[in-house]
This record gives sequence, C-alpha cells and structure tokens, in this order.
Amino acid sequence: MKFWNNWGMIMSDQKLIKTQLKHTVKVEKTPFYNMGVTVSPQGTQEALIPAIVEGNQPEIFGKTADLGNWKYPRKLDNVRMVKTEDGTDLPIIHSVPCTGEVAQLDWVTFALGVETFSPKYLALGLDDADAYDDIADDLDQDLFEIFGFGIAKKRDKGMHFYKYSWELQDNLGIVLMGHSSKRIAVQLNGKGCALAAKGWHERLYKYLTGYAQRTKLTRVDLAHDDLQGKHLNVDWANMQDGLGGFWCGGTMPNIGHLGNWKRITGKGRTLTIGTRESGKYCRIYEKGKKEGAKDDPWTRAEVEFKGHDRFIPFDILLSPSQYFIGAYPCFSDFHQYATPEKIATVKKTAEITQKRAKEIIKHQFGKYFALFRKVYSDSEIMQFVTANDPDAVPKRLQIIDHLAISMERNKQFEQAYGYTRLSQAVQRSQFNAVYS
Repeated sequence: MKFWNNWGMIMSDQKLIKTQLKHTVKVEKTPFYNMGVTVSPQGTQEALIPAIVEGNQPEIFGKTADLGNWKYPRKLDNVRMVKTEDGTDLPIIHSVPCTGEVAQLDWVTFALGVETFSPKYLALGLDDADAYDDIADDLDQDLFEIFGFGIAKKRDKGMHFYKYSWELQDNLGIVLMGHSSKRIAVQLNGKGCALAAKGWHERLYKYLTGYAQRTKLTRVDLAHDDLQGKHLNVDWANMQDGLGGFWCGGTMPNIGHLGNWKRITGKGRTLTIGTRESGKYCRIYEKGKKEGAKDDPWTRAEVEFKGHDRFIPFDILLSPSQYFIGAYPCFSDFHQYATPEKIATVKKTAEITQKRAKEIIKHQFGKYFALFRKVYSDSEIMQFVTANDPDAVPKRLQIIDHLAISMERNKQFEQAYGYTRLSQAVQRSQFNAVYS
C-alpha cells in the first residue's frame, strides 16, 4: 500500500515523532514591519491597526488617510518569525481562515537533500555525473507516483547555479542537481500544476514532510481566476492600490502598469504589485485577452512567494486559499468567490487558443485556400499543406495536446494506483533508517 495511505504500516510511532520533530521550527512573535507579512487573527480589529505617528499618515489620492475609517487593518502587531537551519530569522507568510477554494497552486518549487536516496550521496562532488544520473532514476519513480509524470530527458547544461538539469515530461517542469548545498530542486510550472494527477498536492505534502530529507519550499505561486470578470478586473485592482488595499505596512509597494491603459487595444493590461526580486510579488492581468481573445473578460490574480526572505510553510500545499487571501488586505474580498478548478482554466485556455489559431489561418492564408479550392480537391490541399511529421503540434496549440494526454494519464493513474509503486522508496527509507 502507498506510504501516504498506510502511514502506520510504513513508519513506527517513534520514527513518525522523529519526523515531526525534524520539521518543527522555533516560532517567535516579533515585530517585523518592513516585510509586510501579517499573521495572528487573534485579538480585536482595533488592536491590529498599527499606531501611526501624527504627521506620517499615508496619503490616498493626495489626501491624508483617516486610519479610523480604513476598511483593511494592517495586522502588524504580531508577526511570526521562524529560525532556519542556518540561524536566519525569517517571517512566516500570513494566512487567514478560509472555507472555500479561493485559490489554486500555479507553480511549486521544492528542494530536498540528496541523502533522501542514500546517505552516501552526501559525499558527492559536483563532477560525479553518473551518481547524479542514478539519483535522477530514483527521483523519477517518486515524481511519477506523486504527479503522474516523471523525468523525460537530461538537458545539456544546468541552470540557477546547479550543474545538471532534467526536463519533466511534456515540459511540465524541471529538475536541478549538482549544487554546493547537496540539495535537489524540483520546479513544477503552471501547466504541471494543472495537468498533474488528481490529489498530487496531498501526496507531495506527505512526501516532503514524512519521507524526504532537508526539505523546503523555495517558490509557490497561487492563482485566483474570474472567468467572467465580475468580481476581479484590473481596474478594480488599480482602484484598490489607491485605497491602500495592497499596503501591508512599511513602505508602499511598487506598482507597475503594463499594456496600454490609456487607449485600450484589446491586447490585455497587467497591474503588478511589488518587484520580481522581492519575496512576494503579485500580477493581476487580463488572462483572456493575453491568450488572444480581445473581448474575453477572464481576469487572473497571481501571487508569487519566494523563500529567500520569508518562510513558506508546507501547509500552503493543502490550504492555498488561506495564504492567498492573507497576501494582501484587499484580497479578503475574495473569500466568497470560489476559483475554477485548474482543469477548467486549462480547457478555457485551449478553447481560446484553438479559436485564435483558426482566426490566424483564415486571416493570413484564407485567400490562398480560396484560390486553391478552385484548382485542387480538399484532400489534395490538405496533403501539400500538412507538415511532414504527422505528430507535430504548433507551440501555441500544445496546451490542447497536453490536456488530452493529461486526461488519459489521470484515468490510467487512478486505475493503476490501487496498489503502491513506492515500494522502492519504502525500501530506501528502511535502508536509510538502518545504515544512516
């Protein structure tokens, strides 16, 4: 049976306690005003509004704000801190209670130690390419059992200061190895999150907290979609900036306007909050227009958390909505709106992309086809305009191909996994327990 379904059969109570202690962190309550992270829903609303020295009140539309009438309290009194393994104090990203599915995981990057697969790998040098290939083979098995897909091929070179890299199947992410930290990094991109086998976030959570060693989340993106654009749009977001809805204390965040806001062209607009270099960055953009539908109201809000200046709890894999709503004060307005399932947004993207592809063909080549039909039969036309490779898929339409593959993959995954394929991982766990 799988280790996440039969917890007690795989771990003794003693080892489970040891694992829990390994992931226990020291939490302190310390003011950390410059980070803009908030926590602790305890206490009255009045107690959570920070005291502002007279003369230093923020300005809204050129006027000094009356904080007593602010809709969104800053909640800066009790910021929780965590001490990392290297002794650095980092703030824990803020979450608030939420009952609905307001946000979905849109990108996950996690790291784990090479000793997860054997203690001997801690002695690896950066030039031990064959050993890293062996680790990739073992990791491929684990990734397949978590996501429903594994490693496709090794790349020619590494990236992000890692010497080696591998692509996941269907370009759904990458794996990085060969770093001085002796850690492995796995990046699951937006398509990977959408097309992974159902329940992957729960399996990943249990894998990172109950089996893998020296684990951490280094980047997590959360997304909320409004397919009709009724409660979320870029103009609402721009207004919220003026009302202080993105101010979490300290310096007001940097705001960027991408696209043509003054003379709207239908190509889509984006509002950015913060900077890409910071540990929290937000994009609110017209997703439907970005995909090519000029009149589509679909709007998306994405929040990107990075672990270099804050701690990302593993709970975010199980409860993304709580951390999404906690990211900015104005996001509390979303608690009543459920975001569509990821597969629904992928289908929406596929529909828009397919329609746009037809428009492009008709606009650019319609006159040619009209003339050819006067001379050739339809079958003859298709024969000399079709690519030589019958399986070739244009990059723009790969999402449709991936969607079909994902649906078949999910079906096979659910049929096959009434039993475990993690037997190798269990054997390694038992081996490490004896020989570590």
